[in-house]
Amino acid sequence: MDMRMLDILQEQTMHARLSKLPNSPDAMYKSACSDSIGRGECVANTRVEVLQEMHNWAYDHEGLKLYWLNGMAGTGKTTIAYTLCAQLERTRKLAASFFCSRQLPSCRDVNKIIPTIAYQLALFSHSFRQALSNALAENPEAHNQRLSEQLEGLIIEPLLEVEKDFPKDRVVVIDALDECDDQGSVDRLLTALFHKSKSLPIRFFVTSRPEAKIMDLMRKRRMREGGSSYDFTS
Repeated sequence: MDMRMLDILQEQTMHARLSKLPNSPDAMYKSACSDSIGRGECVANTRVEVLQEMHNWAYDHEGLKLYWLNGMAGTGKTTIAYTLCAQLERTRKLAASFFCSRQLPSCRDVNKIIPTIAYQLALFSHSFRQALSNALAENPEAHNQRLSEQLEGLIIEPLLEVEKDFPKDRVVVIDALDECDDQGSVDRLLTALFHKSKSLPIRFFVTSRPEAKIMDLMRKRRMREGGSSYDFTS
């Protein structure tokens, strides 16, 4: 069997494994449902200050690994996150995204966040795709495990395996975490991200309402190691 045929078979094997991940296309940036549920960019020349701060964080090579934008319902967090995605995509810095939404069942299931992000990272980077495929060969049920183990098996371990080849400082955007059904699991996911993100070659931009538990997590994190957050109340 020649090398070309081996490459084809390898790609087919990777595709078959990745296709079993329960990802949510509706939650991705530029998904087909974006217009119908009102996802879109900021109007030109609006939200200039907050967008500039997001931009500065995303393009600062020394910036912290996790940024939290919080604000009450109706303050435009999703529009800002969508605009950031557009800016990052233009410079190929957007690695993955997940827009939570109460309007869509597949977008309010916290257990689909990690598999969806892992799937997009596999599309973004061939080396990550190979590492994730190998991880799924060893543990085909990784997506059915606890969120901390999903994060470890589907994102952290494959990323660290290919860290030298993965583009640095790419950004994963997770919007409106408070719109997921299971807030207990959301808290556990955020806790895992806070603890693990420092070791990764990617960054996380997260938005949510200022829920008490999330506020407490961020407060403790800032006291311990510093942190990036923006309290968006207008």
